Amino acid sequence: MAIQMTKFCYCISLKFGFIILSSLFFIGGTIATVKYSLDITIGENLFRYAKGSTVSLAALYSFLAVGGLFGLFIVTCMNTSKMLSDYSKLEFGFIGLNIFFHIKSIIEIVLCKSAIITECVKSIYNKNDRDSHQIEHLIDVCNEKYDDGLIIIISLGVISILLLVYFCMVIISYAQQRKDDEFVTGPSGHNRVVPMVSNRPNNIPNANVANAANAANAANTNASANANANAANASDGSNAV
Repeated sequence: MAIQMTKFCYCISLKFGFIILSSLFFIGGTIATVKYSLDITIGENLFRYAKGSTVSLAALYSFLAVGGLFGLFIVTCMNTSKMLSDYSKLEFGFIGLNIFFHIKSIIEIVLCKSAIITECVKSIYNKNDRDSHQIEHLIDVCNEKYDDGLIIIISLGVISILLLVYFCMVIISYAQQRKDDEFVTGPSGHNRVVPMVSNRPNNIPNANVANAANAANAANTNASANANANAANASDGSNAV
């Protein structure tokens, strides 16, 4: 994340971009969670027959929805550079979870392809007794569902990971922007009073005063010595007379 962004999509402020992406993850995560949950019970696609992967994906997108909601809470109520920095670390964790769950689901679906196809054929066969003689056709239908579901999982995984990485870049850049603002205004948003510091060292005026005092003392000493000398000369003159 060496590159620091100044705008979201080159034309939108980072704060507004943060709100857009947080809302996107909240809404999209909620929709995906509901979809995968329904697929387990009433779906007619691959996700009904690959229940282990479907549960994992539903859990993943529920985490993303909660993360998006938390991001909206931060930018609304706790919009400080420290909170934004901590939230970026949480998003890196979401990236790791996203990669893990999608890879896990893909591996499970690929390794269990035959069992998934068999389960699919049985389900359609039981619902359509009149088509019981068309087993080959049912296998083709289930294979098509399998391919479509696998493409959906891979596509959603790639898109969500790229969006999360971009979101992290936005968060880090916005956190740095807030940190720069807080240096001037403070975390509360009020103008910070910056004391004016003179370029002259503090000890110079004191040194000048000390030098002036020493000069005065020296002058007084010389004056006293001259007075004493004059007085002595006058006394010697009177004695000589």
